[in-house]
Amino acid sequence: MRSTFGPNDCQLLCINSSQDGQTRHKDTPWATFVNYLTLKDYYLSVTYLFIGKCLGILCWFKRSDALATEHLGRFLKLDDLNEIKNLMQELSSKHIIPYMEQKIRLLNQQVSSTRKGFRNQFKNLWWRKGKEDALDTTNGPVYTFSSIESQVRVLGDYAFMLRDYELAVSSYRLISTDYKLDKAWKRYAGVQEMIGLTYFMLDQSRKEAEYCMENAFNTYLKLGSAVQQNATRCGLWWIEMLKTRNQIKEAATVYFRICGEDLLHSAVMLEQASFCYFLSKPPMLHKYGFHLVLSGDHYKKCDQIKHAIRTYRNAVSVYRGTTWNLIKDRVHFHIGQWYASLGMYDVAVTHMLEILASSHQSKTSQELFLRDFLHIVQKTGKTFEVLKLQLPVINISSLKVIFEDHRTYASPAAASIKEGVWRSLEEDMIPSLSAKSNWLDVQSKLIPRKYKESNICVAGEANSSNVEPQNDEYKTSTSTGDINSSLVLSEVDFTLEGGETILVQLTVTPRVEGILTIVGVKWKLSSSVVGLHNFESNSVNKRIAKGRRKPKHSPSADLKFIVIKSLPRLQGFIPSLPEKTYAGDLRHLVLELNNQSKFPVK
Repeated sequence: MRSTFGPNDCQLLCINSSQDGQTRHKDTPWATFVNYLTLKDYYLSVTYLFIGKCLGILCWFKRSDALATEHLGRFLKLDDLNEIKNLMQELSSKHIIPYMEQKIRLLNQQVSSTRKGFRNQFKNLWWRKGKEDALDTTNGPVYTFSSIESQVRVLGDYAFMLRDYELAVSSYRLISTDYKLDKAWKRYAGVQEMIGLTYFMLDQSRKEAEYCMENAFNTYLKLGSAVQQNATRCGLWWIEMLKTRNQIKEAATVYFRICGEDLLHSAVMLEQASFCYFLSKPPMLHKYGFHLVLSGDHYKKCDQIKHAIRTYRNAVSVYRGTTWNLIKDRVHFHIGQWYASLGMYDVAVTHMLEILASSHQSKTSQELFLRDFLHIVQKTGKTFEVLKLQLPVINISSLKVIFEDHRTYASPAAASIKEGVWRSLEEDMIPSLSAKSNWLDVQSKLIPRKYKESNICVAGEANSSNVEPQNDEYKTSTSTGDINSSLVLSEVDFTLEGGETILVQLTVTPRVEGILTIVGVKWKLSSSVVGLHNFESNSVNKRIAKGRRKPKHSPSADLKFIVIKSLPRLQGFIPSLPEKTYAGDLRHLVLELNNQSKFPVK
């Protein structure tokens, strides 16, 4: 090579001089491209660069697996890296840049003599006259490398690379008119794209730069799918220009316009558009979520399920706590379906639970949600316990606890009589405070102070609670908790039709003495899901009255009972009792029975 081209234009580069291949480098020439190499399995074939007198540079990268990038440069010593660095510096400063500068001077002289000036411009327009009637084609007429149009384009490109933007923009504008008259629309769009970039680098005429990029982009779109990649490139350059000027919202619009027929390409562009809406000031959250959902749909159509889930999960945070219930249900429903398709059933169930109480949905949609939910649960092969399961809806305000505290031995219906009726009778039966203490006072002394506000029930006697479940059609069984040796709990099977509300009565029978607290209700939905609803106890409300704190009655006290042993009772019958009697005679009879027996009588 030296004998052919001379000793000054040839240089031998020695690399991979390490013998063991165990060299490690903190900073390698391709450190910033390692991630790209792991994503692309490719060959960068042998490349020769001929500049003037043929100077050859050999580069060959091969990657067969992801692990290959971990061993890049292991045969390169420090001297090898220094030689590569020196070679590239010498190649750039002594060969490439001088050659380009010389080429620019020659091309500028040639263009000035043939195209610049009024005479040359008039001559060029006269020569191209009549070409307006030619048929439109994608590439237009064929230009050879030696043609004046190609030489002007090369002049503009060289000037742009060497940052002589004034010369570059004048060359591009000169050739732009020629391409437009020749109806070479692809080349015309490319030149308009370069004019826009040149104006941007000059930081002048922002409107002119955006007009050129808009013109180039629209021209590419008119040419159809054959130049879709060119349109994408132009749009991405345009977007970077807008981002640099903090025009984030306008950049999102361009991302949306880049979307083409390719589904994966459109999904990526829509996702990027959503990020622009999120980063705009103020953030446009609804458009952010909307474009995320569109992106997820496109990812799903091209079988990119994980990316579809990622975009949808980002959209969940947008619609949480809003009134956009329909789109929120759609997001959770599809996430649940997609997780199930990946075999991640536990996570799928979590999202499907969010849409079970969708009373705002149509009957058909609710049936679809419930059917898919139960199908996913069955695939897990286990029973799920869900706190505050929204199916059925428990009307907690209808909760009523009925227990036998021996206020009466009449019919069970007597237990539902208002407390005020019993209190009006007891006022005449209980002696005044000046009298001796009766059995009520003795009993109150036996009860611990902290349980004085509690109710009393008898071991072996059933206590029942009524709840109202309401929702769409399903079959379920309900109980008040787990069965153990100290309690006996009832179970009720029932089926609810759509929009139906029923009253369910459950019972619990304590077997031993102690404290009984009703904490909630448990039910099983279609033999697959166990629902739990705790009766949340409110703390004791307090108020200040005349400088003193006086506690109110706590609702939680209605669910706490002291279980005592069963007491013997005296039962008597009065034959031929008149239908009407005086209150005084009735009070005398009750007091007499109380005095003659050990146990109280009502």
